Amino acid sequence: MTTLTLSLLMTLSPMQQKIANHIMSNNKNLETQYVNKLAKVIDYEAGNISPFLISAIFMQESAYDYRACRKIKRYCVDHGIGQVYWKTAKAYKMSTYALTSDLVYSVRSSIKVLRYFHKRYSKKEKNWWARYNCGTKKSIDRKTCNEYTRKVRRWKWNTLFLIKK
Repeated sequence: MTTLTLSLLMTLSPMQQKIANHIMSNNKNLETQYVNKLAKVIDYEAGNISPFLISAIFMQESAYDYRACRKIKRYCVDHGIGQVYWKTAKAYKMSTYALTSDLVYSVRSSIKVLRYFHKRYSKKEKNWWARYNCGTKKSIDRKTCNEYTRKVRRWKWNTLFLIKK
């Protein structure tokens, strides 16, 4: 068993409990076992990105549903808990099937994309994480990005920890 698999079998750490509480406060319709597993995976994968920011983005993107698939016509274009765009999945060599069928893979892959934006923009832009939705265009000071920023902030991540301790 991997370290992640073993940690999923154990009880929640204090940080994971805070993450689980954050998830439950955003979506009260989730099963406790699912919330606990999701909190553990987010904590394990977050690195130097706030797990509460990750949680808020996942709530905005899919309401924490790793099976989520946004369709245009009959085709799924955004996949998984982080709604990874199909072109992004292709560029990162991600399995679109696994994005919507494996919670750990979906979380890990979504955070990988977020980590790219953190590395590239966090020193230059306060709301660097809006690029997760807005992409790499020159500026995030535009209507769609401002709207995404407002929507993610409503999930109360900014009242907790911005940087993981």
